[in-house]
Amino acid sequence: MKSAVAIFLLFASVFFIWAEMGLPAVLCIILAVLVAVQKPAERLGSNIHKDMEGAEGPGPDTGVWKEGIKEMGKMAGEQAFTDDERATDLRKIKVTKLTAKPKKIGTASGKMIDLFKKLFQ
Repeated sequence: MKSAVAIFLLFASVFFIWAEMGLPAVLCIILAVLVAVQKPAERLGSNIHKDMEGAEGPGPDTGVWKEGIKEMGKMAGEQAFTDDERATDLRKIKVTKLTAKPKKIGTASGKMIDLFKKLFQ
């Protein structure tokens, strides 16, 4: 958990650097280092299996995880190297009631950036 907090603080410091806020960025970096040094971080995600067993009962054995990862890789490879040459038309993709508008992504991103700047000023 501490390694996740340290990584989050590092991402927050990158955001503050991007938003041109030096003091919060430096504070986040210092806090991330303190959290990481306070208890040596073991392998990232090494306790997930134990946490899952504690919350939901016994977890599946490693064979199930390996088969799942192999299946995901197979499906990703099939999609990446398919012979289907049809291009996806993003205007036709509908997510619930909303339609994907790829030309409006820049406008939405700019509004989101402005809102974050207002939030942290």
